[in-house]
Amino acid sequence: MKTKTISSAATLWQAPSCTLGESIIWDDRSRRFWWVDVPAGALYRGEEGGQAPDHWLFPEALGHVALTECPDCVVLGLASGLELFNATTSTRTRLVTVPHAAPGMRLNDGRCDRHGHLVFGTMSEGGKKPHGAYWWFCPRKGLRHLDLPPPAIPNSICFSPAGDLLYFTDSTLKVI
Repeated sequence: MKTKTISSAATLWQAPSCTLGESIIWDDRSRRFWWVDVPAGALYRGEEGGQAPDHWLFPEALGHVALTECPDCVVLGLASGLELFNATTSTRTRLVTVPHAAPGMRLNDGRCDRHGHLVFGTMSEGGKKPHGAYWWFCPRKGLRHLDLPPPAIPNSICFSPAGDLLYFTDSTLKVI
């Protein structure tokens, strides 16, 4: 068996301090990182090369960021629902308001599958009791509730390489 050594160079830069930095995602097309500071309602976009990241503030908590076909547009999981955000123009378009089971809830982790459908979870702000839910969103087909156990803190949403399995966790249970 032959082994192949792969080497690459990475440029490190100092990211801004976040209270709860999450949902970091790499966009290979634009060579940028995107991430959120959940309670601050802040969206960040950092480029290779150590330059200071761009950032935008929103009036509510941000649970996740998801890429779209347009490198400058992302889908944001705000506390109350999903919005399309254009970073070039700073315009926001409401895609859907998510119905919450109780007051004090917000969107949390979310990821797109290989077809561009977004799966995300909701949670109570305190994250102690399983009052949340998992949702599936497609712009053409709308919002659908997923028949999964209600989470306290939905996290780690991802898909198998073949795209036929969904993985998720409730951080309070420590089980994938």
